[in-house]
Amino acid sequence: MKQETEPSAFHVRSSQAVISAGYKLYMSNFRKILRSSWIAALAYALCTGLLGSFAMSQVPQFTMAILGASEAGAQAMSMTFVLKIFLIILLFAAATAVLLSYGYAACSEHAQTGAITTAARWYGRIDKAMVWRTVKGTLWMMLFIFIAGMLTGICQALLGRVLSPLTAMAASLLLMLFIAVLLLPLPYALTKYMLTPKAHFLKAVGPAFATGLRHLGSVFVVALVVAIITMLLSLVVQMPANILYVANMQSQLGTLQGDPAGMPERLGLLNFVVFTIMGFIQGYIHLSTIFPYYYLYGSIEKQEEEKKQLKIED
Repeated sequence: MKQETEPSAFHVRSSQAVISAGYKLYMSNFRKILRSSWIAALAYALCTGLLGSFAMSQVPQFTMAILGASEAGAQAMSMTFVLKIFLIILLFAAATAVLLSYGYAACSEHAQTGAITTAARWYGRIDKAMVWRTVKGTLWMMLFIFIAGMLTGICQALLGRVLSPLTAMAASLLLMLFIAVLLLPLPYALTKYMLTPKAHFLKAVGPAFATGLRHLGSVFVVALVVAIITMLLSLVVQMPANILYVANMQSQLGTLQGDPAGMPERLGLLNFVVFTIMGFIQGYIHLSTIFPYYYLYGSIEKQEEEKKQLKIED
């Protein structure tokens, strides 16, 4: 049976059309994506459950460490404790990168063939090259954001020394807004890198970032709408976990004042189950954000191609 092709991403589209086409592509192929990626999504969910339940169980230690209430606080901040946190976060980041690679792989297949195919086997498939590219891209993005945060902090400290408190606060807010706007093209640039075979990250992202700045209006609209949609969906999905977190927090803060915990004995298992279920759904919410940026990338690429063609004709 011949695979039906879908509208190409490489057409000039408005920001609204880009967002609509991206989510439509994701939803119309959701079963195929789920069949390919469910094991990766399960691994991501288990890491989410592990991270969530670990954080829940360590709330009292963190609180006592901050308040300096007891020796337990000092023990909580020991190297062993910090190492555990680092390893869990590292595992979570790796699972996130692997899951996101399935979204980029689906977009890459669609860009080349005009369709997204179903995995031949029940356990899905994995594109090792795309996984490695996603890991590299994620690490580079984290480095860029870290550097931007460091520079912002340094600039805010300098502003605080030379300006009055109120003026320094206003200048700091403007600086943070400027940095946030400046970073907006990064997801578009990352998409271009992910969908350009054998591209070097810095060589691909540098020109793509400059191109994204030239199309900052459409990039901003897409980023804003995608962020709002993701936030609203996440709020609904995370509601049980948030309720559980508040209940844990109130109970554990009460223990600092000598009150009984007041929570069931199997709370750790409950935390793990709730955060794991939430993580599985949340993983596919995050995966959906790739597709609007894929269409944004295609639209911008087509616009740049048409501009070059006009220059040649002139």
